[in-house]
Amino acid sequence: MNRGFLAFTSFLVGGAVGAFITWKAIDKYYADLAEEEIQSVKERYYGEEKNSYQEESNDKEHKHEQYPNKTNDIHEYAKLLSKEQYVDYQKNDTESLDEEDDDTYDIYVISPDEYGDKVGTEEWNDWELEGLVYFQDGVLCDERDNPIQEVELTVGRDWVTKFGYYGDEDVVHVRNEGLKTDYEIVKDYRNYRDIVEDRGA
Repeated sequence: MNRGFLAFTSFLVGGAVGAFITWKAIDKYYADLAEEEIQSVKERYYGEEKNSYQEESNDKEHKHEQYPNKTNDIHEYAKLLSKEQYVDYQKNDTESLDEEDDDTYDIYVISPDEYGDKVGTEEWNDWELEGLVYFQDGVLCDERDNPIQEVELTVGRDWVTKFGYYGDEDVVHVRNEGLKTDYEIVKDYRNYRDIVEDRGA
């Protein structure tokens, strides 16, 4: 009986030791396999990221070559704005309008409900509605992206501070009784300069 018990115990201990060694070997095999997979994924990810960065860098260099006048030099930008006669209407201009110029006093901001309410009336049978676009860099254009030349005579200057006054942060309405026109001015968060350059490309 001792011999049978000893054989059985030896069998159990041998089986346990064999199972432990097998488990350790399999564990090491799969740990190494997992580590290899992780490394290959990292190499692939960082390789793609590096390639993407290089492509982006090449794109920037190509764009710079394509548009050599597009620099961060503030003086060149100022010259361009001056040459194209752009005006920043967001600045608070301390000069008052000429009080004798009656054309400026019939231009004022109106509510969205008032916009277009003169159209078709007997008094203003030739009243017009017109949409304008106000770009991030202070340029006011018609809907075909042509800059408005005489902004103050067209829509005055109070409208710049009135976006959101009637609820919509991106729209303001202006009435010019002298021109018999209601204007809807919509903000565009792009720069006009970028649109002009994109057209030239």
